[in-house]
Amino acid sequence: MLQVNDLSKVYKGGVFSKTTLKAVENTSFHIKKGDCFGIIGESGSGKTTIGKIVAGLLKPTTGELYINGRNMLKNNELKTSDFRRRVQMIFQEPDGVMDPRWKIERSMMEPLDIHFSLNQKEKMRKVNYWLETVGLSPEHLDRYPFELSGGQLQRLAFARALSMEPDLIIADEPTSSLDVSVQAQILTLMKEIQKKCELTILFITHDLYVARQMCSEMAVMQNGRFVETGSSEMVFDHPQEKYTKMLIDSQLPLDFSVRKKLKQGE
Repeated sequence: MLQVNDLSKVYKGGVFSKTTLKAVENTSFHIKKGDCFGIIGESGSGKTTIGKIVAGLLKPTTGELYINGRNMLKNNELKTSDFRRRVQMIFQEPDGVMDPRWKIERSMMEPLDIHFSLNQKEKMRKVNYWLETVGLSPEHLDRYPFELSGGQLQRLAFARALSMEPDLIIADEPTSSLDVSVQAQILTLMKEIQKKCELTILFITHDLYVARQMCSEMAVMQNGRFVETGSSEMVFDHPQEKYTKMLIDSQLPLDFSVRKKLKQGE
């Protein structure tokens, strides 16, 4: 479904500087339809840069990006309305997703107005369906973002992305800013909907345990490059690289309640 070949992103210094920063270097991977692929690494490793490139928010320096066999880097495909609908991104900070001046209903309706030819009744039916799917109710539509919790806002962000009927969802640290008790709820919800709807997900995180529960395949990233890839079980249980082993050893059991609930949701 998604094929990335030799992707690189190089940032150059100022006008008079010859320095460069290789945020992503010669990275390749693919995700089958209905699978969840994880990219794991420390802050600054380049994983979010990959997510933004795949989402069309950054232009790569070199590389190829195919969705369903179609090269998205040719003919400005990344800028088309069709691409914007088919590839959705869920960001780390849920309070930055909804316009604080708008009630939730308007924020939920806006992308439907742009991408679908639906009447008001059809749009409302669609919105209410996805609200119910993510565990919310129509009463939330009459509220402003500041009246909702971080977990509720992240559920709304997920519902809005799902309402676009996307081919691919990119989840960039979708729970790292939430309370521990809420993290488990959101991750379990994502896992359930991913299976139910056969969603294809690119899941970006620094937590190997979460990636193991969410993803069928994963890649460990360091300094812009993948240092290890494979099934989640193999990478976690039989790491081959010293860096991967270090990441696993550094995972402190602070989020035990999240891990317990995720296991229960398997």
